[in-house]
Amino acid sequence: MRIISFLCILMLVCSVAFSQPQRVLVHEGNQPVFTSSDGKNLSIDGKDGGLVCVSETIYDIHEEKRYCVASFNAFTGAGHQLISITVPAEECHFTYSFAGTGDTQIFFYEDATIAGGTTITPYNHDRNSTNTADLVLKYGTNEPTASGNFIESFAFGDTGNFGIQQSGSAGVFNEIILKESATYFFRIHNLSTTNEVSYKFSWSEG
Repeated sequence: MRIISFLCILMLVCSVAFSQPQRVLVHEGNQPVFTSSDGKNLSIDGKDGGLVCVSETIYDIHEEKRYCVASFNAFTGAGHQLISITVPAEECHFTYSFAGTGDTQIFFYEDATIAGGTTITPYNHDRNSTNTADLVLKYGTNEPTASGNFIESFAFGDTGNFGIQQSGSAGVFNEIILKESATYFFRIHNLSTTNEVSYKFSWSEG
């Protein structure tokens, strides 16, 4: 009876184990590594035995699917500029940051109807990669015919003083997952006589 019970438990353990992605412990000389089911090695730190990991962002760069745009707009008087984001039919993890030398207000909208503008060409964080982004960014777009859903707004800077704002209200969150196949836009308001507003957008696709 005990033998039958043991065999049943063994079969159950094997069934669960082999239904999951496998991780096999192997050794290269005196250095242990984990080999995954796709044949890639996960290294173990030689000093404290910890698993060597990279952040999700670094992983996306290594997978050649992380993109970036960084530029600025020089205002010579009060006014505003629009930057639109057209999201492909895939998941995009998106971060943004703004900085300015003067009084600046930023408004962020989702599900907008907006046209026109000049396409901003992003670069791939892996400079060896030939992959190109599916997400489309444009600046100088026309006024939206429908603004869609307001997400957030923030202000920073004072004349002569540098200000900065990162994604998420008060910079609390560093990333948002954009809605697939949606259109977003930023409205950048300059309230100073002169103002250089810098922006940086970074995202991964798929």
